[in-house]
Amino acid sequence: MAEIRGETTIAVDVLNQIAGHVAGTIDGIHQLGKGSLMSKLRGERARGAGVMAAVGTEEAAFDLEVVLAYGFPLKEVTGKLRDAIAHEVK
Repeated sequence: MAEIRGETTIAVDVLNQIAGHVAGTIDGIHQLGKGSLMSKLRGERARGAGVMAAVGTEEAAFDLEVVLAYGFPLKEVTGKLRDAIAHEVK
């Protein structure tokens, strides 16, 4: 007889933080989210800014607002970001 061991869930806030952390490791990403001018001048960044995760029963989906550094190819940077987030969440 199979033993029922419970269920594991991951909170949306945790997924937001994972995606935000991963984005910080990708070359070409200047920042996540827009932020206000004053917060930029103070060097502040709201935790999870620019990231919105949704969790289903078998999947997670992410919407990210990304500002790329000048000169980096959009398709390449976002592809790396997508792959890195998928790897970390798995």
